[in-house]
Amino acid sequence: MSTQEPPCSVNEGCDTNVPPLDKKRKGSEVWKHMEKITKKVGDKDILEAASCNYCKKRLKASSDGNGTSSLLRHLQNHCARAPLEAKLIGKGQQLLTLNTEGSLKPYAYKKEVWLDSNLQSRPQMMLKQFQMLTWVFLVLKSI
Repeated sequence: MSTQEPPCSVNEGCDTNVPPLDKKRKGSEVWKHMEKITKKVGDKDILEAASCNYCKKRLKASSDGNGTSSLLRHLQNHCARAPLEAKLIGKGQQLLTLNTEGSLKPYAYKKEVWLDSNLQSRPQMMLKQFQMLTWVFLVLKSI
């Protein structure tokens, strides 16, 4: 029974082309649309609440219990002034799609692409609606 040598030893410093793991936790995208409200406890600033950048509503956001779910719900469902970008936070869930070979494949929805395509087509859509309303107005005026 022979033992195989590993491709490299720990001391050699293998180049595996694997990027180093990011040690810092990624923050929520919610904070792009909320202002943190902190209070000083001793020498530390403790997160107490958040204020919506659009409607200025104050929401609980303490890091020990509330998290960012309520802030996300506020942006998506309750804040009428929030832009479309804020309402689409967290909508990057993968879907299963059927590829050309007939097998299922995961598809990641990218909100940036959706936003760009819809913002570019919006003027054309508005022009068509205006033309239709103009035509309806002219028809009704002639009756």
